[in-house]
Amino acid sequence: MKSYNLSTFIDNSLIIYILVVSVLIFSNCIMQSASAADGDVVVQYDVYENDEIRKVCVIAEGYPMLFIDSGHVFSSDNNWMIEYAFGNFQNIKTNTVIDYETYAPLANGAKTYTVDVHETAYQITLTVRNKLEVDDQSIHISENASINDVIGLIYVSSYDLADFSPSFYIRGGNTNHAFALSSPSGGTIIVNDATQLDYENIANYNLTVLVGNGSYTDTANISISVTNVNEPPVVADQIVSINENLAPGAITYEMVATDPDNDSLSYAIVGGNTGNAFSISETTGLIHVAGNLNY
Repeated sequence: MKSYNLSTFIDNSLIIYILVVSVLIFSNCIMQSASAADGDVVVQYDVYENDEIRKVCVIAEGYPMLFIDSGHVFSSDNNWMIEYAFGNFQNIKTNTVIDYETYAPLANGAKTYTVDVHETAYQITLTVRNKLEVDDQSIHISENASINDVIGLIYVSSYDLADFSPSFYIRGGNTNHAFALSSPSGGTIIVNDATQLDYENIANYNLTVLVGNGSYTDTANISISVTNVNEPPVVADQIVSINENLAPGAITYEMVATDPDNDSLSYAIVGGNTGNAFSISETTGLIHVAGNLNY
């Protein structure tokens, strides 16, 4: 077997020398060649989306190898690199964190690149495997929402739904069972008990949701903010008896009223004040005698 032990640099990047067999077939590293020199893939790894930078495969003994589309040790999309690891072994590894949904989901995560090995072009297929993933989310809902109102959808990509057919569960943070899922397979969050939605009582919920299919699972935090609604003051009918000889300016009664939002109240007499016999303080609700009273 003819072997070479060469190295050089282009644009400050190490060019890798790699030896391949005529057909190398692995789940993540596939190179097809009509007449490549002898070589051997000694280690092969699975690479999953959104993992840290990691090797895909280690190839023993080498000729120089470059990505033709870039003429460099890095692929033109910057996803992969060819790295000299140790001795006569070379790594093909991820150069960045790769997302399956934007890499090659329609081809089951397999994407083919053309590389130059010893001045001969070869096709190499590098595969990223899909993972079931669910994202953290923030949702807002009005405190006057009704039962069964839809407030949000737990987001899982269409590719994850197709590949894993997951079910959805609320595992924590659902104080007083204020919320529910419309169905385990849907991921739609609805109002389960509208009486629990009170901004003044609980303004924020942090649901822990689990998405899984028995083999693969992921969890996420769904933050639900209850937005305040300006609710009307609470005031009841009130009956007061006074003496007819009260002088003008005398205080006859203080209105009893509350506001659910603890806002400041203002008061006014809007009817029934025959002869303008009474007045009311706009800020305090105190009712005064304004004229002469005659039973």
